[in-house]
Amino acid sequence: MEITEEQANHPFVYNAQAAACLNFLACDNDIAGTVSNPVMGEVPSCQRCADTTHQTLKPIPSGAVPMIRFTSATELPEPVVSIPSDSEVTYFLANADGTEVGK
Repeated sequence: MEITEEQANHPFVYNAQAAACLNFLACDNDIAGTVSNPVMGEVPSCQRCADTTHQTLKPIPSGAVPMIRFTSATELPEPVVSIPSDSEVTYFLANADGTEVGK
């Protein structure tokens, strides 16, 4: 398997549970579901942000948790408290054991 340029430049991958709506950076409302983004995946969203973007809010399946995955060019010290500005960020839903829903 070939390594992509992104993987070569950002070899460290981190996953974290999403704590609030991520549809808009300034929003800190509770997550009510997800909205689809072709690049970023299933973005955790509140109802207000979904309505603002004219998207259908999809409920989070029972037992699933909205997650953030981001990459870094360097290893980050624990605990990771912020996402580096040059990171590639995607979102996904995970089961309680951390595996992606649908995989």
